[in-house]
Amino acid sequence: MDVPNTTTTSPPHPYPQAIQLKLYQAFIFSIPILFSIILLLLFYLFYLKRRASNLPSSPPTLTGRLNQATNYSYPPPGMDLKEEMRNKLPIIIYDEELRTRSSQCCVCLGDFEMKEQLHQIPSCKHVFHVDCINHWLQANTTCPLCRCSILVIISSS
Repeated sequence: MDVPNTTTTSPPHPYPQAIQLKLYQAFIFSIPILFSIILLLLFYLFYLKRRASNLPSSPPTLTGRLNQATNYSYPPPGMDLKEEMRNKLPIIIYDEELRTRSSQCCVCLGDFEMKEQLHQIPSCKHVFHVDCINHWLQANTTCPLCRCSILVIISSS
């Protein structure tokens, strides 16, 4: 009786032994690197979350000195300040003396002309075209250039 040959040959590997070794080494070295990156990202997220919880819920406000320096005073309700501000601003004539200080309206960026009527803010001495400053004062109560309050001038007059 013939006994069949039971030795079977294993199928050949699709990759040679040298390539398999290089793939294994790349896998072994890449796992710790990926783990370290993930760990660093988690620590960074934890840091951001902790930092956000330590921040105050409302933004910080400046008190005391800011209000004293700018002297903001709020008008009594029902008072038409816009019209009053426009009426109390002095009207000056643009001449050579003013030309040395300023030659341009900062609201419209237009140049002043000689003998033109301008409004001047008394506290800071900035000058503007009459229409420009009237338009500005419809929405604001400060100088367009330096932001000093015009309300202080009105209340002291």
